Order: sequence, then structure tokens, then C-alpha cells
Amino acid sequence: DGPSARTVSYQVHDLTNAQGIERIYRNLQSAAHYVCADYDARGFSTARAHQVCFDAALSAAVAKVDAPLLTQRHSDETQALLRLRQPTKMASR
Repeated sequence: DGPSARTVSYQVHDLTNAQGIERIYRNLQSAAHYVCADYDARGFSTARAHQVCFDAALSAAVAKVDAPLLTQRHSDETQALLRLRQPTKMASR
């Protein structure tokens, strides 16, 4: 059974600027991939399970930090990914 948690350290002042937020967000993403390692993202049958685990772990971590700029960064990323995952409609002639 894989790890269920990973600690991500950060400085409080990093929560107040875009560069710090980006660094923290990337570290949280890396930690989410780590805790979801049991679900091989490359395997066809496990890729979806990895994505679900990753999304849940990242969202929980962002919520736990509870910083407005980090929450906004995560919301922006989530919205962008949702747009990418939506099927596009082709115009017919």
C-alpha cells in the first residue's frame, strides 16, 4: 500500500506573491502525484483512478493551506483543465 500523505513545507511570505504561490502549487502537485503513485498514470486502466486521486489530494491540500491566492491559482488551473477535457463540437457543412 502506498503513502497516504506527504508534507509540503512553505514560508508564510510565499503565500503573498505570485512566484511563491506558483512554487507552493507545484510542490503540492508533486506531493499529490506521490501519494497517488499506486495508480500508475501511464496505465490505461489506472490512469483515470490516478487522476481522481490526484485531483482529490491536490484539492484537499489547497483547502488545508487556506490561502486566497493559492485557492485562486487552483481554481484557475481546475477551470482550464475542465475546458480542455470537454469534447469540442465540430461545425457541420
